[in-house]
Amino acid sequence: MSVQSQIDRLKNAVSAAYTAAKSKGATMPSAQTAANLAAAVQSIPDAVTVDSALSGTSTNPVQNKVVKAALDGKLDKSGGTLTGNLTGQYLTGTWLQTTGASDLGSTPGKVAVLDGSGWVYYRTPAELLGDMGVKDYIVEQGSSGNWTYRKWSNGDAECWASATVSGMACTTTVGNWYRTGNITISNYPFTFTANPNLQMTFETYSGTGGLVWSAGTSSSSPKTKPATVYVIRPTSSNSITGFVRYYAKGKWK
Repeated sequence: MSVQSQIDRLKNAVSAAYTAAKSKGATMPSAQTAANLAAAVQSIPDAVTVDSALSGTSTNPVQNKVVKAALDGKLDKSGGTLTGNLTGQYLTGTWLQTTGASDLGSTPGKVAVLDGSGWVYYRTPAELLGDMGVKDYIVEQGSSGNWTYRKWSNGDAECWASATVSGMACTTTVGNWYRTGNITISNYPFTFTANPNLQMTFETYSGTGGLVWSAGTSSSSPKTKPATVYVIRPTSSNSITGFVRYYAKGKWK
Protein backbone atom coordinates (compact mmCIF):
# COMPACT_ATOMS: atom_id res chain seq x y z
CA MET A 1 0.00 0.00 0.00
CA SER A 2 1.33 3.41 -0.94
CA VAL A 3 2.01 6.17 1.56
CA GLN A 4 -0.69 8.30 -0.01
CA SER A 5 -3.27 5.52 0.40
CA GLN A 6 -2.37 5.17 4.07
CA ILE A 7 -2.77 8.93 4.64
CA ASP A 8 -6.17 8.90 2.91
CA ARG A 9 -7.35 5.97 5.12
CA LEU A 10 -6.21 7.83 8.25
CA LYS A 11 -8.20 10.93 7.27
CA ASN A 12 -11.32 8.87 6.58
CA ALA A 13 -10.97 6.88 9.85
CA VAL A 14 -10.69 10.01 11.99
CA SER A 15 -13.69 11.60 10.28
CA ALA A 16 -15.82 8.41 10.68
CA ALA A 17 -14.89 8.01 14.36
CA TYR A 18 -15.87 11.58 15.11
CA THR A 19 -19.25 11.20 13.36
CA ALA A 20 -19.99 7.86 15.09
CA ALA A 21 -19.19 9.17 18.60
CA LYS A 22 -21.34 12.22 18.10
CA SER A 23 -24.33 10.13 16.86
CA LYS A 24 -24.20 8.02 20.06
CA GLY A 25 -24.48 11.08 22.29
CA ALA A 26 -20.88 11.23 23.32
CA THR A 27 -19.69 14.46 24.78
CA MET A 28 -17.87 16.07 21.89
CA PRO A 29 -15.39 18.91 21.83
CA SER A 30 -16.66 22.35 21.18
CA ALA A 31 -17.53 23.26 17.62
CA GLN A 32 -14.33 25.28 17.35
CA THR A 33 -12.25 22.42 18.68
CA ALA A 34 -13.96 19.99 16.32
CA ALA A 35 -13.39 22.31 13.41
CA ASN A 36 -9.74 22.61 14.38
CA LEU A 37 -9.42 18.82 14.58
CA ALA A 38 -11.05 18.40 11.17
CA ALA A 39 -8.82 21.05 9.68
CA ALA A 40 -5.77 19.42 11.22
CA VAL A 41 -6.71 16.06 9.74
CA GLN A 42 -7.37 17.57 6.34
CA SER A 43 -4.09 19.51 6.47
CA ILE A 44 -2.04 16.32 6.64
CA PRO A 45 0.05 16.73 3.48
CA ASP A 46 -0.24 14.34 0.61
CA ALA A 47 2.60 11.86 0.07
CA VAL A 48 5.82 13.37 -1.38
CA THR A 49 6.68 12.31 -4.94
CA VAL A 50 10.23 10.95 -5.11
CA ASP A 51 11.74 10.94 -8.61
CA SER A 52 13.55 7.86 -9.93
CA ALA A 53 15.72 9.84 -12.35
CA LEU A 54 17.67 13.09 -12.33
CA SER A 55 15.91 16.02 -13.95
CA GLY A 56 16.78 19.57 -14.86
CA THR A 57 13.22 20.79 -14.25
CA SER A 58 11.68 18.70 -11.43
CA THR A 59 11.57 20.16 -7.88
CA ASN A 60 10.90 16.75 -6.30
CA PRO A 61 13.46 14.88 -4.23
CA VAL A 62 15.29 12.03 -5.99
CA GLN A 63 16.19 8.52 -4.87
CA ASN A 64 19.55 8.11 -3.15
CA LYS A 65 20.63 5.31 -5.48
CA VAL A 66 19.97 7.54 -8.50
CA VAL A 67 22.26 10.24 -7.08
CA LYS A 68 24.99 7.69 -6.33
CA ALA A 69 24.81 6.21 -9.82
CA ALA A 70 25.23 9.69 -11.32
CA LEU A 71 28.21 10.49 -9.09
CA ASP A 72 29.84 7.17 -9.95
CA GLY A 73 29.95 8.31 -13.57
CA LYS A 74 31.98 11.42 -12.73
CA LEU A 75 35.81 11.68 -12.69
CA ASP A 76 37.01 11.67 -9.09
CA LYS A 77 39.40 14.42 -7.97
CA SER A 78 41.88 11.75 -6.94
CA GLY A 79 42.08 10.42 -10.51
CA GLY A 80 40.46 7.95 -12.85
CA THR A 81 40.10 7.02 -16.51
CA LEU A 82 38.55 9.32 -19.10
CA THR A 83 36.47 7.62 -21.77
CA GLY A 84 36.00 10.75 -23.89
CA ASN A 85 37.54 14.11 -24.74
CA LEU A 86 38.32 16.73 -22.10
CA THR A 87 37.73 20.25 -23.35
CA GLY A 88 38.38 23.53 -21.62
CA GLN A 89 40.73 26.47 -21.17
CA TYR A 90 43.57 25.23 -18.98
CA LEU A 91 44.80 21.90 -17.65
CA THR A 92 47.43 22.17 -14.95
CA GLY A 93 49.42 19.40 -13.33
CA THR A 94 52.84 17.88 -12.81
CA TRP A 95 53.05 15.30 -15.60
CA LEU A 96 51.55 14.81 -19.04
CA GLN A 97 51.91 11.36 -20.60
CA THR A 98 50.46 9.79 -23.73
CA THR A 99 50.02 6.06 -24.22
CA GLY A 100 48.53 6.15 -27.72
CA ALA A 101 50.88 8.35 -29.78
CA SER A 102 50.84 7.90 -33.57
CA ASP A 103 53.38 8.85 -36.22
CA LEU A 104 52.49 12.22 -37.78
CA GLY A 105 53.76 10.94 -41.13
CA SER A 106 55.15 14.31 -42.22
CA THR A 107 57.53 17.06 -41.13
CA PRO A 108 55.86 18.96 -38.28
CA GLY A 109 55.19 22.63 -38.84
CA LYS A 110 55.06 23.25 -35.09
CA VAL A 111 56.90 21.67 -32.14
CA ALA A 112 55.60 21.80 -28.55
CA VAL A 113 57.89 23.58 -26.07
CA LEU A 114 57.65 24.61 -22.40
CA ASP A 115 58.31 28.07 -21.03
CA GLY A 116 59.96 28.70 -17.67
CA SER A 117 56.63 28.27 -15.85
CA GLY A 118 55.77 25.00 -17.56
CA TRP A 119 53.16 26.36 -19.98
CA VAL A 120 53.06 24.62 -23.34
CA TYR A 121 53.69 26.75 -26.44
CA TYR A 122 54.98 25.99 -29.93
CA ARG A 123 57.96 26.97 -32.06
CA THR A 124 58.54 26.19 -35.72
CA PRO A 125 61.53 23.96 -36.61
CA ALA A 126 63.32 26.98 -38.10
CA GLU A 127 62.72 29.01 -34.93
CA LEU A 128 64.04 26.17 -32.77
CA LEU A 129 67.24 25.95 -34.81
CA GLY A 130 67.70 29.70 -34.37
CA ASP A 131 66.98 29.41 -30.64
CA MET A 132 69.73 26.79 -30.34
CA GLY A 133 72.23 28.89 -32.25
CA VAL A 134 72.28 26.72 -35.37
CA LYS A 135 73.20 29.12 -38.18
CA ASP A 136 73.16 26.70 -41.08
CA TYR A 137 71.40 23.40 -41.63
CA ILE A 138 70.31 21.01 -44.36
CA VAL A 139 66.90 21.86 -45.77
CA GLU A 140 66.80 19.17 -48.46
CA GLN A 141 68.82 16.11 -49.39
CA GLY A 142 68.36 13.08 -51.58
CA SER A 143 69.37 11.48 -54.83
CA SER A 144 68.44 11.96 -58.48
CA GLY A 145 69.83 9.77 -61.23
CA ASN A 146 73.59 9.40 -60.70
CA TRP A 147 73.68 12.28 -58.26
CA THR A 148 73.43 12.61 -54.50
CA TYR A 149 72.85 16.15 -53.22
CA ARG A 150 72.37 18.42 -50.22
CA LYS A 151 70.91 21.91 -49.98
CA TRP A 152 71.68 24.18 -47.02
CA SER A 153 69.61 26.93 -45.44
CA ASN A 154 72.20 29.61 -46.33
CA GLY A 155 71.81 28.82 -50.05
CA ASP A 156 74.85 26.56 -50.45
CA ALA A 157 74.39 23.33 -52.39
CA GLU A 158 76.60 20.37 -53.17
CA CYS A 159 76.21 17.24 -55.25
CA TRP A 160 78.41 14.33 -56.24
CA ALA A 161 78.28 11.42 -58.67
CA SER A 162 80.37 8.78 -60.45
CA ALA A 163 80.64 7.79 -64.10
CA THR A 164 81.85 4.25 -64.70
CA VAL A 165 84.76 3.69 -67.12
CA SER A 166 84.94 0.03 -68.12
CA GLY A 167 87.43 -1.42 -70.59
CA MET A 168 87.82 1.89 -72.41
CA ALA A 169 90.77 2.30 -74.78
CA CYS A 170 93.22 5.11 -74.08
CA THR A 171 95.13 5.28 -77.35
CA THR A 172 94.29 8.62 -78.98
CA THR A 173 97.36 10.88 -78.88
CA VAL A 174 97.25 14.31 -77.26
CA GLY A 175 100.76 15.65 -77.71
CA ASN A 176 102.98 13.15 -75.92
CA TRP A 177 100.01 11.74 -73.93
CA TYR A 178 97.09 9.50 -74.73
CA ARG A 179 93.39 9.92 -74.06
CA THR A 180 90.17 7.95 -73.97
CA GLY A 181 86.96 8.71 -75.77
CA ASN A 182 84.47 11.23 -74.38
CA ILE A 183 82.94 10.59 -70.95
CA THR A 184 79.64 12.24 -69.98
CA ILE A 185 77.22 12.18 -67.07
CA SER A 186 73.62 13.24 -66.54
CA ASN A 187 72.43 16.72 -65.52
CA TYR A 188 72.80 17.99 -61.97
CA PRO A 189 69.77 17.23 -59.75
CA PHE A 190 68.96 20.97 -59.74
CA THR A 191 70.11 24.13 -61.50
CA PHE A 192 72.75 26.19 -59.72
CA THR A 193 72.18 29.95 -59.61
CA ALA A 194 75.77 30.49 -60.85
CA ASN A 195 78.45 28.24 -62.29
CA PRO A 196 79.45 25.83 -59.51
CA ASN A 197 82.96 24.90 -58.43
CA LEU A 198 83.44 21.52 -60.13
CA GLN A 199 86.10 18.97 -59.23
CA MET A 200 86.66 15.75 -61.22
CA THR A 201 89.12 12.93 -60.54
CA PHE A 202 89.77 9.48 -61.98
CA GLU A 203 89.84 6.58 -59.56
CA THR A 204 91.05 3.11 -60.53
CA TYR A 205 92.27 -0.07 -58.91
CA SER A 206 93.68 -1.68 -62.07
CA GLY A 207 97.05 0.07 -62.15
CA THR A 208 96.16 2.13 -65.23
CA GLY A 209 95.65 5.51 -63.65
CA GLY A 210 95.11 8.83 -65.37
CA LEU A 211 93.93 12.40 -65.13
CA VAL A 212 90.52 13.86 -65.99
CA TRP A 213 90.77 16.40 -68.80
CA SER A 214 88.13 18.62 -70.34
CA ALA A 215 87.19 17.41 -73.79
CA GLY A 216 86.74 20.97 -74.95
CA THR A 217 83.02 20.34 -75.42
CA SER A 218 81.10 22.47 -72.93
CA SER A 219 77.65 21.56 -71.78
CA SER A 220 74.76 23.79 -72.82
CA SER A 221 74.97 25.44 -69.40
CA PRO A 222 77.58 24.79 -66.68
CA LYS A 223 74.81 25.52 -64.19
CA THR A 224 72.92 22.39 -65.23
CA LYS A 225 75.52 19.81 -66.31
CA PRO A 226 79.28 19.12 -66.13
CA ALA A 227 81.32 19.41 -69.31
CA THR A 228 82.30 16.35 -71.33
CA VAL A 229 85.71 14.96 -70.26
CA TYR A 230 88.17 12.21 -71.05
CA VAL A 231 90.93 10.45 -69.15
CA ILE A 232 94.52 11.13 -70.22
CA ARG A 233 97.69 9.28 -69.27
CA PRO A 234 101.36 9.31 -70.32
CA THR A 235 101.26 5.83 -71.81
CA SER A 236 98.66 4.20 -73.99
CA SER A 237 96.41 1.41 -72.80
CA ASN A 238 93.93 -0.73 -74.68
CA SER A 239 91.68 -1.01 -71.63
CA ILE A 240 91.34 1.18 -68.58
CA THR A 241 88.71 0.68 -65.90
CA GLY A 242 87.67 2.91 -63.01
CA PHE A 243 85.40 5.81 -62.10
CA VAL A 244 85.29 9.50 -62.88
CA ARG A 245 84.27 11.15 -59.62
CA TYR A 246 82.38 14.46 -59.80
CA TYR A 247 81.87 16.95 -56.99
CA ALA A 248 80.11 20.28 -57.55
CA LYS A 249 79.46 23.02 -55.00
CA GLY A 250 77.64 26.30 -55.52
CA LYS A 251 74.41 28.11 -54.71
CA TRP A 252 70.85 26.88 -55.11
CA LYS A 253 69.24 30.20 -54.10
